Amino acid sequence: MKRRKGFTLLEAILSIGMISLAMAVIFMAFYVGLNIFLAEMSSSEVYLECNKGIESIAKRLRGATEILNSGAQNISFYMPLAEGGATREAVAYSWNGTPGDPLLISVDGDVRTLSNNVHDFELAYDNPSDIKMVTIRLMVSIDEETSTLESSVRLRNL
Repeated sequence: MKRRKGFTLLEAILSIGMISLAMAVIFMAFYVGLNIFLAEMSSSEVYLECNKGIESIAKRLRGATEILNSGAQNISFYMPLAEGGATREAVAYSWNGTPGDPLLISVDGDVRTLSNNVHDFELAYDNPSDIKMVTIRLMVSIDEETSTLESSVRLRNL
């Protein structure tokens, strides 16, 4: 009797089953990895939006030479244009208190959005009549992700 070369039906079915199982495992690993990546990207986006606001306020507020107006959700002040320069610019930060609305920055009347999706913005002062330190708290939420950052700034030029 001659032996035929090739696969039997049982061998073909087992091979297809093993390949299908291996592809399912690979797909699940890819799917789980993609979900983790997307979750981290969303979390990073919220953190970066929050950090952008805190860093901008802290950097400019450190150089303030005169506080014009201070409130729980807004502050305006003068800061020098350049180190030791005689010219100065008026800077204001404000949030209207509505969750989801942006935090705004105004530089010499030019208003821009600083951070989007703001859900809380608070400014606290060490001494409201003679401000030397400001504590900034900013909360940003996008979808289900929330980031809250807080920073204290000592005003160097007052």
